[in-house]
Amino acid sequence: GRLVTDDDEGRRSITFIPAALEDNQALVANDPEYEDRLRQTDYVTYQQLRFGNWLIKPASGGLVREFNRGRHVKKFAERMGVGTLRDAIRIALSRGWKVTTGWDHGQSTGRECCSVIIYNDTLQEAWVVAIYINLKRTVPQDDAIGVRRFLDGLGIAPFLVVNSLGDVGNMGKGTSTNSENLANTINKELSTVRFPGENKPQILGFTISTPRKEGGSVVKGTELLNISFHNDRLFLDESAARDKSDLATPLESWTGGEAYKDPVDSLRYAMRLIAERWQGGGAVVVSY
Repeated sequence: GRLVTDDDEGRRSITFIPAALEDNQALVANDPEYEDRLRQTDYVTYQQLRFGNWLIKPASGGLVREFNRGRHVKKFAERMGVGTLRDAIRIALSRGWKVTTGWDHGQSTGRECCSVIIYNDTLQEAWVVAIYINLKRTVPQDDAIGVRRFLDGLGIAPFLVVNSLGDVGNMGKGTSTNSENLANTINKELSTVRFPGENKPQILGFTISTPRKEGGSVVKGTELLNISFHNDRLFLDESAARDKSDLATPLESWTGGEAYKDPVDSLRYAMRLIAERWQGGGAVVVSY
């Protein structure tokens, strides 16, 4: 709302008074679905209309505001005290760190993104060690095979990956003859392992699940990323911040629209469960 006052000389002063939805009980009573509709808007609009946060604006930068390239892009190999990323991942897994993946199918055929995260719940520390971004026109099998080869290059066996989350519904990807759901295709491809000397493949149970998409899930997931970066609990290895495998630029640039959204979504999905555990089960809203 606004408070308009005049001084003794007739000069007018206008003071803006921020108001949250709770301050307008008449609106809530007359339109019970208003908040649900707000949750379907972009992040900036939701913050403005739901919480009265008019200090946040799309033009002021990306929505993952706590990410700082100079502070959060480092070498995981140096963190583990070894020379290569592959060795760093091997050492981390031997020390009890875990690996998970977050997937997003994107808005167009072939736009598959997969963030690979190594994390330690005891230390409350997570690293995006790599991100797979496929910009080509492909079918689901190609995406699944591509990610499997990507994981092989990192020295990560698919059966070591836990709690993978992803928006991988069959969104018209591939050809009309391909009716298999993308999630099933990924699970099948990454679960089948042939060991040397054995003719019969073994199924080792890679499973990707669909993330929760309740009202406000984008807002909550984005806030959890902000909290993780703010507390220096989430980092990007240099390999996830350059060339075609660049997650740093989307983190700096995403303002709530479709541009840069797919890589950020893959990270939000992967970090949702991890960061919620670290926060004790609930999202904490960061104020700006």
